[in-house]
Amino acid sequence: MSRELSSSSGGAQNKQADWWSAWGQWVGGGGSIVAAAVAVGIALEGWWRADQERRDNESIQARLVFARYDVDSRYLVVVNGSGGAVSMVKLTEMTGNNAVGRWERSETDPVQFGEVIVEVIPPHESVKLPVYYRFHPGQIGANPGATPTITFLDSDGRVWRRVGRDDPQRQTAHTSST
Repeated sequence: MSRELSSSSGGAQNKQADWWSAWGQWVGGGGSIVAAAVAVGIALEGWWRADQERRDNESIQARLVFARYDVDSRYLVVVNGSGGAVSMVKLTEMTGNNAVGRWERSETDPVQFGEVIVEVIPPHESVKLPVYYRFHPGQIGANPGATPTITFLDSDGRVWRRVGRDDPQRQTAHTSST
């Protein structure tokens, strides 16, 4: 009978020893999962950085194109400081001073927001367009709080929207109709 006890107690010790010897496999499996998660995280960060760099490169030209309203001369000045031509420049909005009135190019020619105001601006050039603010009939002047918003095509055909000197925003086909 003593033999049976020793053999049955040895079997219990073997099961316990098998479980303790398997802990290394569990730790190894968990480490593999953690390593895979870290690798996926590194890959996602790399893809995000590459996408960010691509978007930054696309906006290089757009950051050098802007419009400003010159209060002294009453001109809308559109500047292309980039090395490529821009086209289809549209004035989409003039914001700022909330005086009652309207924007005009001349006494009989109101500004039509959203229409093309300049077909092409060559590299490193600017265009001046007379734009007046009519406060009342017979009273035109400057609107010192005015900030122009323009849209334009860069030399690669991408549509951009820029409010004053704020960062340009790339527009999709659905948002570029303004």
